[in-house]
Amino acid sequence: MLVLLRNVFLLISILLFFIGIIADSINIINFSIFLLLIQNIWFAFEKFSERVIFFSFNITLFVFILSRPFIITLFDYQHSEAGFFGTEIYDPRVIINIFIGIYISMLFLFLGNLLMEKRILNKKVSENILEKTYNKSLFWIYFKNISKYFFYFLLIFRFLYLKDQTSFVQESGYFDFYTSYKSNLPPIVVKLSEMYAVPFFAFLSVKPTKKEAILPILLYLIEGVISLGTGKRAGFILNIIIILIYFAFRDKDSKKKWLGKKEIITTITAIPIVATLMNIVSYTRVGMTEATSNVNNMVLEFFYKQGVTLKTLAYSQEFKVVYPDHQMYSLGTIIEFLKSNIITQLFFDFPVYSGQSIERALNGNLFSHRISYYIMPSGYLQGRGYGSSYIAELNVDFGIIGVAIGSFLFGLLFVVLYKWFFNGKPYISTFALLLIRNLMMTPRSETTAFITSSFTLINILGVVILLFSSYLFINLFNKSQFIIINNRLEMEKRYERN
Repeated sequence: MLVLLRNVFLLISILLFFIGIIADSINIINFSIFLLLIQNIWFAFEKFSERVIFFSFNITLFVFILSRPFIITLFDYQHSEAGFFGTEIYDPRVIINIFIGIYISMLFLFLGNLLMEKRILNKKVSENILEKTYNKSLFWIYFKNISKYFFYFLLIFRFLYLKDQTSFVQESGYFDFYTSYKSNLPPIVVKLSEMYAVPFFAFLSVKPTKKEAILPILLYLIEGVISLGTGKRAGFILNIIIILIYFAFRDKDSKKKWLGKKEIITTITAIPIVATLMNIVSYTRVGMTEATSNVNNMVLEFFYKQGVTLKTLAYSQEFKVVYPDHQMYSLGTIIEFLKSNIITQLFFDFPVYSGQSIERALNGNLFSHRISYYIMPSGYLQGRGYGSSYIAELNVDFGIIGVAIGSFLFGLLFVVLYKWFFNGKPYISTFALLLIRNLMMTPRSETTAFITSSFTLINILGVVILLFSSYLFINLFNKSQFIIINNRLEMEKRYERN
């Protein structure tokens, strides 16, 4: 009955969408988008553990793209920026076009997820995840423990690196970070700090008990809090999101509750606190000391500021005629990697761009640099930027058909990553978690950035080190120590059942 009601909701949304297009009505299309968002969230809650990636992606899409129309329309939020919804665009046709792209994306995200579920999730994900992972080989026990302690070790370097970045931002300013920051630490410290997330996700991939996972998860969240000192908020938010996704995953495969009432209440209570904190960080990084005193206004202001990607989408339409042909922005991060990596540079003389420069904006393959330069040339050269969005890049490259196909593929990917986490070997699950975390930024980042950010040389090396270390340790210790570990395993499994 509830599914039928949700489908009726979906049909009404689609009907209003077409009415809005025919009537050239921004408000009607806007309303149809919010109905579709409600439908998507409703769909996610029907099987939350299986659809938590789809749910989280819709939430980040809302925050980064739809929050401005939402709070302006629903709360009559007053803002100082000009144009429709603070986009600085006065042409209603441009706003209608970007709303059409947003709607098509959300609809095909849903259709892709729904289709892939029917194809690969009809059967139970696994008979018993914990037994499947542990009992086949004690190798993964070593892998889990080595990963945990390696994570603790790498956090030392991570905190040193964050301290170095924070000191630079405090002395030189947030925007100079993107144009002139170079670490004062030895290169080995920087590389080790960049590897810290790999052993953490590797540890989680072996499905530890909740009690065993609490300390590493707490330290991971503390890393996100410390990273706020650099003025960057994305890392902190992504750390929270991936932990919530992981809790939802484990709630399905574990007899002990991972995502209970306590966790849900804590999350809901923390939303206004986190929003206020993020707003304070925003004020601090631009040198403003006075913040809105009213908490409600702080929350609304946070969502308004986060919705700046709507402006990126609007300007991507406004400047569409000046983009060079066949630039393939939606594959920009992959193309840039293929051109700039060490091996390619040995054989080809491709130009390598760094920082924020006119050459990179006009000749590079990253849409985030080009659009930021078009919107505010002087601001871009000073380190400012608007980011990008998979919707903008797909639309510029392939039109609305590209948005539909690309979003459909993302919907398929959500289900594939869910299956990788549960049914893949721990090293596969490690990369699944890395991909999921980075995927959440796609509504305001490059289309393929989640791939190039996950499969970096340092991440691959980190997984290889963990696998090799596990193999080495399992061959060094004698059989009596295997028995001790096996007894500990039985106790963990017994605790999990209780």
